[in-house]
Amino acid sequence: MPDWGELIIRIGSMYNLSKKQMESIQELIKNKDYLDAIDEIKAQGIDELNIQTAVSDYILQYKKTTDKDVDHNYVDLIEMHCTKYITTNYDNFLADYFESQVFTLEDIGQGFLNEIAHNKYDNTIINLHGMIGKPNTIVFSKQSYEKLYQSELYKETFEAFKNRYTFLFIGFSLDDIYFQELMDKSKRLTRSRHFILLSESEATEEKIHKLRNRYDVECIIYSITETSHQEAIRRILESICLLEQAPQKLDTGSVENKIIDISATEGKLDKLLRQIKQNESKYQIGTALKKYLRLLTDEDFQILTDNQKRDVYLGMVFCYGYLCDYPSMKRYLELARLINTEEDYYFIYRREAEYYYNLHEWDKAIEAIEAAIKFKSNDPTLLVFRDLLKACSSVEEPRSVAKPQELQEYRVTLHKYVDNDFKLYAQKVSKEEQKYTYLMLGNLAGQVYQQYLDAIKLLNKAYNLGNDLHILEELGLYYYYAAIKEAHLESLIRLIDVDLSMLRRARDCFELVIAKSNGKFKESVYKRIGYQYLKLLEISKEYYRLSKEYDAVYPYFGEEYDMILMKANCDLEMGKMDNNVLLRLNPEDRLLISMGYYHRQKKFDIIIDELRSIIDREEISTKRLYQFFLDALFFRGRSKLFDEYYKKYQENWRKDDTDQLYDIYAQELSGNLADAEKGYIELCEKLESPLIYQQLLQFYTRCNRPEMVEEIYDTLATKKRDITAPDASNFYCVYIVFLINQRNYEKAVDFYCAYEALIIDENVKMELENLIKPLICDYSNYEQRINEYKKIYEEFSVPHALYEIGILYLNNNQFEKAKEYLDKAEIVGFSIDQHIRNASEILLGKQVDSPLLMPSKVCEIIAIKQLKFRTPLDPCFSCFPVA
Repeated sequence: MPDWGELIIRIGSMYNLSKKQMESIQELIKNKDYLDAIDEIKAQGIDELNIQTAVSDYILQYKKTTDKDVDHNYVDLIEMHCTKYITTNYDNFLADYFESQVFTLEDIGQGFLNEIAHNKYDNTIINLHGMIGKPNTIVFSKQSYEKLYQSELYKETFEAFKNRYTFLFIGFSLDDIYFQELMDKSKRLTRSRHFILLSESEATEEKIHKLRNRYDVECIIYSITETSHQEAIRRILESICLLEQAPQKLDTGSVENKIIDISATEGKLDKLLRQIKQNESKYQIGTALKKYLRLLTDEDFQILTDNQKRDVYLGMVFCYGYLCDYPSMKRYLELARLINTEEDYYFIYRREAEYYYNLHEWDKAIEAIEAAIKFKSNDPTLLVFRDLLKACSSVEEPRSVAKPQELQEYRVTLHKYVDNDFKLYAQKVSKEEQKYTYLMLGNLAGQVYQQYLDAIKLLNKAYNLGNDLHILEELGLYYYYAAIKEAHLESLIRLIDVDLSMLRRARDCFELVIAKSNGKFKESVYKRIGYQYLKLLEISKEYYRLSKEYDAVYPYFGEEYDMILMKANCDLEMGKMDNNVLLRLNPEDRLLISMGYYHRQKKFDIIIDELRSIIDREEISTKRLYQFFLDALFFRGRSKLFDEYYKKYQENWRKDDTDQLYDIYAQELSGNLADAEKGYIELCEKLESPLIYQQLLQFYTRCNRPEMVEEIYDTLATKKRDITAPDASNFYCVYIVFLINQRNYEKAVDFYCAYEALIIDENVKMELENLIKPLICDYSNYEQRINEYKKIYEEFSVPHALYEIGILYLNNNQFEKAKEYLDKAEIVGFSIDQHIRNASEILLGKQVDSPLLMPSKVCEIIAIKQLKFRTPLDPCFSCFPVA
């Protein structure tokens, strides 16, 4: 990885600093004043989060372009089976190779420290200085270092580890002044003994004496005169492992410390091969693969039998298959073929068939499986795999619905193996063979014939036979496709037709696979199901979760356009625009997202100014952009311009159901409210769309007819739940806000209690509770909610989170803090309602001592205005249907 100096210079150059500023930074780096150099960058107006994000982006790019075959000690560390691994690196390389739980300091709480010795936390990795997957956790500046090392949580964590475990420091010089101070303080509490690896050039007598006598750290010294750092460290780690198995004294006090040379034995190789198979069975694919590669480059590989060599090559084929690295699969298949033992060909042909199956080269796959069947003609797994391959080769791709004749062929094939209850006819087969047969039949049903419900039943049977993560992954995909099967409208998905129960099961499967996978296998999981998982979150409108998971998934998809567009839409739904994302969109989509943002912010004049000249030049090719323009004219009450451009719109675009809305707009603008009302009602009855009902609600709101608004809401909540179900969280939230605006507090509270279970979006639920609690004088738990919003702002930079914090402080008489956070929200662009601003200023002056004494009118203002961003949206047909 790049050293500190290189990294800081790279970050400085990204922000186009002047020549003089860069020279000053380089001088500081030359003197190893790295933190001062970073402060010099910050002094140019670049905030901490931007620098953290730049560090993350650079290291991610560096990892992509770095030679992955470079020698390192990560696998050696893994083979030590240490209880805990603590790293100060951001790069996540250790996590890439070691498939285990990964924590940052912010993930660690008192509960973790109390349970630290529990075996469920064995083999965990703790990134003390943050990691690139969470840029906001990266410790890079002097301010962030001081904040980390002076925090009570860090001190408690360090003490817990130092008192309970023996440290072995590798690649960490202990020269860090912050760390030295911490070691000094903790020394007074314990005299634990720890160790550090140093090369001969680093291990001066002065340093050895200081480490031993000041920090209780003994030196293990190695020479690199005839070898590399990596190889020397590897020998020491192997020696330590050997000593654990057969205890003997290791002299660590002398510079002339000798290294025990471990001779490779056949027993050692057998043990290693068994370990690799265990890694494969636990889906520790990266670990298994690294061990295979180490074994291949070891001179002891030559003493393996032909069968063992074949197993190594085919094991690597298996691993590369999971990682979707098909060129590597092919290379090791060819090496396996060079071992001329005819009885081995069965295994080779089977792996070849899997290789060609993954490439969708059906004829070659069939040829390979036929060759394997010649060796084992009664193997049911080969026969069902052959039938799957033949079905794949006989259907046309791509298609969404199987033809009647194809479905008949499917049923004939299916019932060769199972009865109508999906029970296997073959009873005298092993559990593994049963599982594989169900897996292949599940893929036959889902992948080939789109019979997703059958696929789900078959794969559930397979999963119950072995809790296989690969099967669970496939199961999640078929739940996902079953959920959206009836919802497709060309390239869009109609929320109203999504099967939400299936969608939730898909999410459960995906998240369980992701939670249980690590390292290289997790990367392959993201490659295979990452897009569907993010799409699922988008359909569910879980935008905060989508934004967070996008950062984990995106690196494995590169510049795939659909992913970038999904992120832009997600940002739009969260009320923000990321220029870095917008610049990667094509001009048309960029304009659509921008206009959608201004539309939601009710900045209609900007929309009119930006789109009018484009429309006049006849350069708009997207119907939705024209609709944005008409919407803006309507909501600004520009009736003459609306009539003029609506006429042009009708000349250029074919009329559909949604365009009837603009006929109604025209009637409303002309003052013909009776016909407009009739038009809205008829359109609602015709389309039964939540967005059209929204237009009717807004019409009654504009006409100041709240009794009709409440009647419509009640009807939708009690008699037409199927219409609101796809977006229940938002619907019930908006209705409760309406009731509060009408000062019908009792009904609002009752309604929330009755329908809380239907509000599945936890962020919406939290916002509603923040709104309702002040109305019933419940001021409990507000500090926890403030911390939750602080975390949302730190992770997603959402301005409204600062506003929510200000309101929580205001409702709890923390008036100075309220003003501080309302000011912060305003600085980052969140518009603060003047009533809220006035209330905070008044109360700050009065310093009210008890929430019960807060003027009732001000309390109502705060509650009513607090969730104004949740009031019904103006018409936005980019969501009809939702992409």
